Amino acid sequence: MASERYFEILLSRSVTHVFGDGYSLVAQQLTLPSGRIDMLLQHQDGTKHVIEVKKDKAKPDAVDQVTRYVEDFKLQGADIVQGWVVANEIPEKTDIYAKGNKVRTLAIPESDYLEIMTASGISDQELLGKRVEASILIGGEVQSFRKNEVPLEDAVTELNADMRAYVLHQHHAGTFEFQAGKCKSP
Repeated sequence: MASERYFEILLSRSVTHVFGDGYSLVAQQLTLPSGRIDMLLQHQDGTKHVIEVKKDKAKPDAVDQVTRYVEDFKLQGADIVQGWVVANEIPEKTDIYAKGNKVRTLAIPESDYLEIMTASGISDQELLGKRVEASILIGGEVQSFRKNEVPLEDAVTELNADMRAYVLHQHHAGTFEFQAGKCKSP
C-alpha cells in the first residue's frame, strides 16, 4: 500500500496526464495562514488550482481544509482560485459536500497508479524520492534553507512571470513571510 507522499509525488510528476493540458505545477507544500497546501497548479488561462491530496477515502473535513486555502488566496488578491480534493476514493457524502462548496473532486484508486506512471513515463523509484523537484516553488522545511537563504527577488528570478509577480506582490504586501533558496520554473 502506497503512502500519501508517494501519491502526491505521482500527481506532481503527472500533472498533464491527471489534470489535463494547460496545467502546470508551480508549488508544493506551500504554507498559507490556514495551513500547508499539498500542491498549487496554474492553468494556462491564469487560474490557480489548490490541490489537497488524501490517501484512501476523502472525508468532508478535506473539503473544509481546501476551502480555507482558497480563501487565503482570494484574500491576497488572487482572482480565480479553484479548490480540489484528490483522493483514492471520494465517498458520495464528501462529493456532495464538495460540490456544495464549489470544490472539485477527483478519485484516483491505487489500481490506476501504474497506468498513470506508464502514461507519464515515471518509474517507481521516482515516487520513492523527494517530494519536490528543483523547478518547483516549495514551502515548509525552511530551516534547511537558512544557510543558503537568498533575497526573495533573487530566489524567484527563474519562476514564470505570473507566479513571480504573485509571490513578489504577496511579499511586498506583507501577507506572507518568504524565506527561500533559489527557485526555478520547469
